[in-house]
Formats: sequence, C-alpha cells, structure tokens
Amino acid sequence: MATNPKVQEYMALAKQNAHYIALGVVVALAAVMMYMVFTEQTVEVAAPQPAIKDVSDTVKNNPNFAVLEQAKATTGTIADVPRINQLLTFNMFDPKTVKDKEKIEADARQKIDLARTAVTAGRSDEARRLLDEVRQIYPGNPEARELMNKLDSATSGPATPASDAGGAPVAPPVL
Repeated sequence: MATNPKVQEYMALAKQNAHYIALGVVVALAAVMMYMVFTEQTVEVAAPQPAIKDVSDTVKNNPNFAVLEQAKATTGTIADVPRINQLLTFNMFDPKTVKDKEKIEADARQKIDLARTAVTAGRSDEARRLLDEVRQIYPGNPEARELMNKLDSATSGPATPASDAGGAPVAPPVL
C-alpha cells in the first residue's frame, strides 16, 4: 500500500511522541470534567420557597426558665441561687477559675469520703454535716446527693435494733 511520504513522516512522529499525546488527552478530559462539575454546582434549580415559620419566644416557654424566674422571685436576685451563681462565675477560659473548680471538686471528694467513713462508723449526724458542706460548696455533686438520699432512706426505714439477742452491738447499714 503506497502512502504519501508526508503521512508516513507524521505517523513516525506520532509514534515517537505517543506519551505526550496521551498526556494531552488525559489533561483535556480532566479539564472537561472540571468544567462539568463547576457548571453543575452553579446551576440554579427553581425550588419552591419554604413556608415562613412562626418563631415565638421559646425562652419564656422553657421550663428551666420558669425555675430561674421562680428562684429570682423568691431570693431577689439570680446570683443568690448557689448553682446559678456557680455557673455565672465559672469561666472555662480562665486557668485560675478552672484550678479553683478543681480544688472545690477535690475538697468535695474528700468530704464525701469522710462522710462515707462516718456512715460506716455509725456517725450519721457527722455524715449529714459533711454532706451539707459538700452541697454548699458544690451544689450539683451527684455523689453527695446520692449518699444523702441513701442516708435519709436508711434513717427513715425500719428501725434497726441496737443489739442482737446476744447483746453485741449491730453494725450500722453499709451504704
């Protein structure tokens, strides 16, 4: 098959530069794909407008707000309520405040441990006093509340005899 020498020259040149031609095709395809992605993201689709919602003041409807208002009405100011005062004065970005809170929690933990020891030794009045101190310095402490509830239920429950039939003292209930 006789071909034109010019065509043969171009074919040889194409074989030598095949990798450049393939790279050019890949770059062109990538450019086309990028154009398609860009145009798809910028196309405006006519969507129905959502109905305008009635936005009422939900803060006034919040039950916690009612508790806050009640506390404000009975004590005079919001800052008189210990838990709210604690929240108002705590600044998580101030290292001194965080250290103070850690110290308060450590003191509360120590007093709770002392209260547990007092309960096991049968000194419920001392345990109550310690738990009241914990509730003053750290009102939201769940361990103090739980221990106080257990202590209340143990004292309001059936009375335990001071001694068994043999006359030996009975150990206080373990909480």
